[in-house]
Amino acid sequence: MRRLYEQVVVPIASDKTRGARYRTWRLISLDGSTLDVADTEENENEFGRPSASRGSSAYPQLRFVALLENGTHVLLGGRMGSYTTGEITLAKEVIPQLKPGMLMFGGSIFLRFHAVDQSPG
Repeated sequence: MRRLYEQVVVPIASDKTRGARYRTWRLISLDGSTLDVADTEENENEFGRPSASRGSSAYPQLRFVALLENGTHVLLGGRMGSYTTGEITLAKEVIPQLKPGMLMFGGSIFLRFHAVDQSPG
């Protein structure tokens, strides 16, 4: 499924798509979040649950990091992992998906991460 996604999902913004470009660069955002997943034993084993004030969360959660094309909001590349997997760990797998001509913006958590060292060109 991942290979199919990476072959089919591509940037779609044209030169006229509002918010998608700055001069010659395609604008890309890098960010991460968590998502609740179905409350099944399989999901709990795969992703885990965050702690809560009275034990653990009601639902298992996965953590993901993705590249998003600004202007169209197309998710160009992403990685997901367990709740305990850090965003920077996942970002290290996502950054190499950048292409020449892309200008990436990242959330404040990524200020400590040397993403530029990972990017192609």
